[in-house]
Amino acid sequence: MKLRDRPAVLKSQTFKVPTPGQHLFLTITNDDHGPTEVFLNIGKGGSEEQAYAEAIGRLISALLRLEEVGTPEDRLGVVVDQLIGIGGEGSRGFGADRVSSVPDAIAKVLKGVLEYSQIS
Repeated sequence: MKLRDRPAVLKSQTFKVPTPGQHLFLTITNDDHGPTEVFLNIGKGGSEEQAYAEAIGRLISALLRLEEVGTPEDRLGVVVDQLIGIGGEGSRGFGADRVSSVPDAIAKVLKGVLEYSQIS
């Protein structure tokens, strides 16, 4: 499988999301084809939480840049379906804004990005 080349400059949006532990900062970049990369930052550098977040971001980014499988939006939808609702030790927020884990927070942000891009 081939990954689409990454342009030298990309537009991005960064979201600050409360999670049961700390705030998650999620940055999603876009090129002419749609979503291209996801960067996740939580906790201190060198922490296990940051390592897991970086790994999830790298996997999402690789999936978004695959050339042969659907659109980037289709692939982002698969990520949302896989991560949304994953629970952890606690939760933060109430109702639709309730976040039950870092993966759940990632999915909720990406779902909002997808919904917004379909409206625009």
